[in-house]
Amino acid sequence: MAWLLWSITIVITLMATIGFAALNVADTTAARGKIAADAAVLTTRIERLRRVFRAKTHRTKQPDRLADVPSFSVLLSRSD
Repeated sequence: MAWLLWSITIVITLMATIGFAALNVADTTAARGKIAADAAVLTTRIERLRRVFRAKTHRTKQPDRLADVPSFSVLLSRSD
C-alpha cells in the first residue's frame, strides 16, 4: 500500500513539474515573439522616416555654413 501511495505522489509531482515548465516556456516564447514584432514595427518606421528625410533633404538646398541657415544667422547677428 505504501508503494502505491508513493508512486501516485511521484506521478502527481512529475505532472506538476512538467506543467510548470511548459507554462514558463510558453510565456517566454510569447514574450520573445512580442519583442520581435515590436522590433520589426520600429525598424519599418525608422526606414520610412529615413526615406522621407532623404527625400526632403535632397529637394532642398543644403547650406554650406551654419550662418546660411536663417535661424542660426539671427542668433549669430545678435550682439548682446
